[in-house]
Amino acid sequence: MTDETVPPKSAPHSGQWKKGQSGNPKGRPPGRSYRNALDRNAARLSTEFGFDVEDKIAEQHLRLALSGNPWAIKEYADRTEGKPINPIAGADGGPVKIEAIVTGVIREGDE
Repeated sequence: MTDETVPPKSAPHSGQWKKGQSGNPKGRPPGRSYRNALDRNAARLSTEFGFDVEDKIAEQHLRLALSGNPWAIKEYADRTEGKPINPIAGADGGPVKIEAIVTGVIREGDE
C-alpha cells in the first residue's frame, strides 16, 4: 500500500460528527444497561449450570477477601458499609472558596 491510497486522518467521512455534536444524542436505549445484561446472562447461566451463578460469584468474592486479597476486601467493605466520603478541602484543610468572574451579561434577544 502506498501513501497515496491511505486517506489522511483528518479527512472527513459521512459518519463523522461536527465539532460539539454528540455521537449518541438520544442516549442509551431503554433496557440495554450493563446491569440488565449481567442479570440476563446470570439467569441464563444459572439455568444452564444448575446453580445460582450470582451466589457462586459472591462466594468466590468472599473467599478472595478471606485469603487477604486487598481488592476483594475493599470491594466487600464498599458494598456492605458504603464507600467512604472523600471530602474536598482547601489548601489549609478548610472549605474550598469558589469565585466566579462575570465578564458580560447577555439578555434574551441580544446577539
